[in-house]
Amino acid sequence: MTEIPTDPIFSELRPRLVRLAYRMLGSVADAEDIVQEAWLRWLATDRESIREPAAFLRTIVTRLCLNELKSARRRAKPMSDHGCLSRSSTRKTMMQLTISRCR
Repeated sequence: MTEIPTDPIFSELRPRLVRLAYRMLGSVADAEDIVQEAWLRWLATDRESIREPAAFLRTIVTRLCLNELKSARRRAKPMSDHGCLSRSSTRKTMMQLTISRCR
């Protein structure tokens, strides 16, 4: 069986990183996935050149979350029969979504 490498810095920061990702994404599973990706990037990084590991890891997690949110928005974008929405129908759809969320 392969032994999983551990890192005391990452292990200490992991709960905070999960909380950060959860606050941004709203899903524990997605937050765990993001932190796992951050772990892989941390392993591939030359840690000797990093002055503030906590700041570095928070930045990685934040950027990964933003990428995830952007791709989720792109996947969820509604399409018309012609493959794109007109500006007026997009505004109307956004207004309807906003109104329905406020109720």
